[in-house]
Amino acid sequence: MWGLTSLEYEVIAAGYRRRAWDVVMRVRKYCCFEGGQRIVADMGCGPGQNAAALIREGVVRAALLLDISPVMVRRAVEDVKEGVALGVCGDMACAPLREGCVDVVIMVASLHHLVRRKDRLSALRESFRVLKAGGAILVVVWARWQARLLPLLLRGVARYVLERSESPWDVVRCSRGGAVCREYHLYSLSELVADVREAGFKVVEVGTYIAPGRKSLPRKNYYVVGVKPRVNSK
Repeated sequence: MWGLTSLEYEVIAAGYRRRAWDVVMRVRKYCCFEGGQRIVADMGCGPGQNAAALIREGVVRAALLLDISPVMVRRAVEDVKEGVALGVCGDMACAPLREGCVDVVIMVASLHHLVRRKDRLSALRESFRVLKAGGAILVVVWARWQARLLPLLLRGVARYVLERSESPWDVVRCSRGGAVCREYHLYSLSELVADVREAGFKVVEVGTYIAPGRKSLPRKNYYVVGVKPRVNSK
């Protein structure tokens, strides 16, 4: 269900980015649980830098680090210097986590690797399932319309016309030399909001985030913060 197999992720693991994106702090004001362990599930964690930042800033105290790549999971656990970290190797569209076990979920630059819409919705619904009522989710994806991705968009439209993809916004990006190619679904902000709502979340914040990088070609992302509604007891 992922755009890459586990083996292909092992190839890129050694050089994968390690700097946290400060957009993860957007969940802070929606994490209102008092006391307790306060756990974040980092879905598609990569090397775990974003969950580590939440622990370091005191937003949560522990992390469940889930990724399809064993190497990524191992590096993520090693890089969480504070708090408690547990690595889980698995698919975020079918998360091996029990219901209602975490206070926060983050999906930073991971959801867009699921190119089939049913898989993206499955991942969001799994996040809803593992989150406690009243808990918050942050989803960050690459924005569709940005200059640096224009060549990918043109090729994506061509693939769609030739009936080789589900959507014209499904693109393929390869490393130099073509050693590893990754698939992406490029979201519009309205589409992301609609998917998060369809999974059951109440959307409480949306926005655009420019990731750290070259100023000449800014890396534009969309983010959504959602909350799992509390069920009123009778």
